[in-house]
Amino acid sequence: MSRVPPSPAELVLGLVEPEDQRDAKRLLADDPLFAAETQRLRATVAALEELGHTAWRPEPPPRLETDRAVTVRAPRRRRRWPLGAAAAGVAAAAATAVVLVVSGGGERTPASRTIELRALRGVPGTATLKVSGDTAELHGVGMPPSGAHDYYEAWLQDGEGRMISMGTFRVKRDGSLDAQMPVAVDLSRYDLVDVSLEPDDGNPAHSGRSVMRARI
Repeated sequence: MSRVPPSPAELVLGLVEPEDQRDAKRLLADDPLFAAETQRLRATVAALEELGHTAWRPEPPPRLETDRAVTVRAPRRRRRWPLGAAAAGVAAAAATAVVLVVSGGGERTPASRTIELRALRGVPGTATLKVSGDTAELHGVGMPPSGAHDYYEAWLQDGEGRMISMGTFRVKRDGSLDAQMPVAVDLSRYDLVDVSLEPDDGNPAHSGRSVMRARI
């Protein structure tokens, strides 16, 4: 009997079993719809983190350190949910988020700003994050191109070291970067913007290999 491929919800929730990680990586690379849905669900999870203690919050990763790499491992989860149940859980949480935002006093307007990122540990290149409304544009030049088995990811980190992903992207062969990501959170609650180099291994946790960073 052939295995059922992992779903975007399972990937975002960290429920992909080790034997299915190869399928998850292949789907992220080859299936635009799978990759887009994964990105959308990551934005939903990020929005839920802004709702305080009444909302679902994932286990925060350890605090990153600027001057040396830190190994961050995703928590082990042995329970495997059916595809429909995992997707339904995210959808239900998103519905709760809408109710809480409305009852909290109205719609939030994200800040608009430009943030210059600096390279870490001798990594070449420069990058600028421009935030306008609910969209962030990341532009860079002179960066190391993405390899066949890795990619870059942008993160926000708060004062307690908790991190949420803004989105993933690849750097072109000429070292240029042009990526657009949704902003589903209040930037004033975060201290740092972090760009990491991630292995294409299906693990959604931060790799600990930060290459650029800036204070907000």
